[in-house]
Amino acid sequence: MIGNAMGDLFKRQIWAWRGVWMTAPIVATLTIALRLSGVLQLLEWAALDRLFRMRPPEPIDPRIAIVEITESDIRQAQQWPISDAALTVLLEKIKKQQPRAIGLDLYRDLPVEPGHAQLVELFENTPNLIGIEKAIGDNYGAVVAAPPKLKELDRVGAVDLLLDGDGKVRRALLSVRPNNQGQTVYTLGVRLALMYLEGEGIQLETVEGDREKVRLGKALFDRWQPNSGGYVRANTGGYQILYNFRSLACRGRIEACEIFLTVSMNDLLEERIPRDLLRDRIVLIGSTAPSLKDRFFTPYSTNYITALPGVKMHGDLASQILSAALDGRPLIRTWNEAIESLWIFAWAAIGATLAWSLLRRRWEFLTVVFAACGLVAIAYFAFLRGWWIPLVPPLLSLGGSYISIVSYIAYTERRRSEAQLRYHALHDALTGLPNRFCFLERLQEAIAHSQVHCDYRFAVLFLDLDRFKLVNDALGHRTGDELLVALGDRLQTILASQDTIARLGGDEFIILLDNIHQLGDALAIVDRIYEQLQLPFNLNNGYQVYTSASIGILINDADYQEPEDFLGAADVAMYRAKARGKGCYEIFDASMQGDLKKLLQLENDLRHGIDRAEFVLYYQPIVCLKTNTVTGFEALVRWQHPERGFISPAQFIPVAEETGLIVPLGWWILYAACEQIARWQAQFPDDEPLKISVNLSGRQFLQADLVEQIERIIKQTGLATQGLKLEITESVVMQNAETAVKMLERLKTLGIQLSVDDFGTGYSSLSYLRRFPVDTLKIDRSFIHEIDTNSEQLEIVRTIVLMAHSLGMDAIAEGVENARQLKILRDLDCDYVQGYLFSKPVNSEMAETFLMRKLNAY
Repeated sequence: MIGNAMGDLFKRQIWAWRGVWMTAPIVATLTIALRLSGVLQLLEWAALDRLFRMRPPEPIDPRIAIVEITESDIRQAQQWPISDAALTVLLEKIKKQQPRAIGLDLYRDLPVEPGHAQLVELFENTPNLIGIEKAIGDNYGAVVAAPPKLKELDRVGAVDLLLDGDGKVRRALLSVRPNNQGQTVYTLGVRLALMYLEGEGIQLETVEGDREKVRLGKALFDRWQPNSGGYVRANTGGYQILYNFRSLACRGRIEACEIFLTVSMNDLLEERIPRDLLRDRIVLIGSTAPSLKDRFFTPYSTNYITALPGVKMHGDLASQILSAALDGRPLIRTWNEAIESLWIFAWAAIGATLAWSLLRRRWEFLTVVFAACGLVAIAYFAFLRGWWIPLVPPLLSLGGSYISIVSYIAYTERRRSEAQLRYHALHDALTGLPNRFCFLERLQEAIAHSQVHCDYRFAVLFLDLDRFKLVNDALGHRTGDELLVALGDRLQTILASQDTIARLGGDEFIILLDNIHQLGDALAIVDRIYEQLQLPFNLNNGYQVYTSASIGILINDADYQEPEDFLGAADVAMYRAKARGKGCYEIFDASMQGDLKKLLQLENDLRHGIDRAEFVLYYQPIVCLKTNTVTGFEALVRWQHPERGFISPAQFIPVAEETGLIVPLGWWILYAACEQIARWQAQFPDDEPLKISVNLSGRQFLQADLVEQIERIIKQTGLATQGLKLEITESVVMQNAETAVKMLERLKTLGIQLSVDDFGTGYSSLSYLRRFPVDTLKIDRSFIHEIDTNSEQLEIVRTIVLMAHSLGMDAIAEGVENARQLKILRDLDCDYVQGYLFSKPVNSEMAETFLMRKLNAY
């Protein structure tokens, strides 16, 4: 049993991580094949160059000195090559300094008279002098023989250099065998280093059992292989290692940042250096003059000026050998091909694992980027320790695995995703019922079928729950959602299999009754729906809910061709049923058709009206009862239709609210009002700046970017923030009081004023009213209308004014129409009033007249 369980667990894990173990080996294999093809070689060389440049600087090696022959030296000598006599004098000067070894990096295979005999004699009497020869003829130069006397004394080093395909020197030759025949010749740097190390008692030793390795002091030299590091099928003739250039060479121009102690030939000949400056050093003599073109590109080179002269290349090799043998400075080593392959595979697995486990998470891509940065960091710190590990192939395998996994999942899940997208596109996410789009498709099929078969009939039922908002507000949205799901399930049990029920959104459902015979069949279904609604809904959270519904009914006898028209007609019938009372149904008839068309036309005109700027603002003055002056206006929108003339706000505002057009219309109103009041503030400056009151709709108040939009409008119009007052109805702020408090607090940070409009018509909680950061309570006109004849209304107004003052707020009364009402409001200590007693809403020109006079008549 345990074995079976473990086996099942193993199988599940294999399947769960199938993307990793399928992708990583494939990507790693392809990357290794790509590496072995040589395609990545140039990139790996570039990565190696970058690693060299990133290393911290190193001090000058005190064991090496360069005597350079500069352009100035050549001009002073007035010939090139310099004569044997001049070279003899130079060497004599160097010998007096008692260096440990001298490397003559000048070709002297032929005499340069005068002074050749003296030079040969000097060669014979200077046992620590090493000359040069070019042992291998290649595209960069023919074979050049060594000075005969030095060749006879076996004091010659080869100066052959290996150039990579991009023209840079990265590999160093320790020894060569000309034409693979004859005696092995050590290179100049090696001969000088060995001569120096003999004084330290260190000699070259072979490693028993491995002819490819030799030991020299603390250093173990390993022969370069054809595929070592980033190389592919490299020519490994002779004994090669990788140059470990001293990092100081990377700092700017070579002349301004020397690798070694450097003196010029003339400085030495004219004895402008200390007498023991070169004592016990390796001294190399060679040309650094750019005109002689004896320069070689290295990982530090960016142009020919920063290329390294040949004499310094040989000095760098000698320094590299000495530092490794005496100081333990690491030689640059590489992994064998098997370990490199495992390294590449490991990063392919890392990339696949990260992509597979983090797919579609926010930090998924960043994680892969961090992994790549980690790989670069590992390569860098390994390089500081003397290891050149592959960088480009593992980066490629990491990225390749990541891309492959993403592509794999995208491919394997595409069909499933398409099916899911199709399902979600056609079904409601909450109830699982068909959505509006799906319903319209099926309704279109029913319409097309009815046009072919004259005896075919169908009905559309538009159902809207009554008092659903009360359930949401009282029991919470989760309970409301459970009620909608339960209702959808219950309605499905009533309908036949060929019928379709869909949720349009909110608490609206639409039903297509397919292939009915007469209107009575549809009414029978409606009766069954009402029977089901009389039963309680027992929800999961323990609540028992009763509800009813208003239903609009449309039979396909109506003269419509488009599904949207059927839907709109059934909607109109539903609203007619809701107007009759709760739990009623209404059958659409011809008398409603005109209303529907008018409603649709009004909606279309409203959209065009907003686009064409057909709206204007009217302004109703707001009067301060203490000063009897106009202190501001309320901005009210008016629609002047180009064909239908003036349209009452009572007609188009509800349509704008229902369709959402109130949002763009509301932003236009706010912008135009702010622009106008800013102009008036400049025209009529006063100690108390004018204020404009603008109604903020419920839909606007729920916009996520409300504060940002208002702030942008204020900045664009140049309005001082204290000149704007936003009016929000009591019912809007109480729909979700906690959210309203937070939003009002954010609005207050802009410096604007806030007013609760239509106060007294809703159900404000005093505890929340105390928390609302509002400045004004606006008393609804329904209380002002009978304030002079109805004592109850008078007391309500008195209470609201006292409440406002106790909370530190102002009170505004709207709808003041006669002097008696005004006197009562004065006696109640109301702060501001507005109404027809002072003025109806007027256009901007007429409003300016109110700003030019006091209202002492009131």
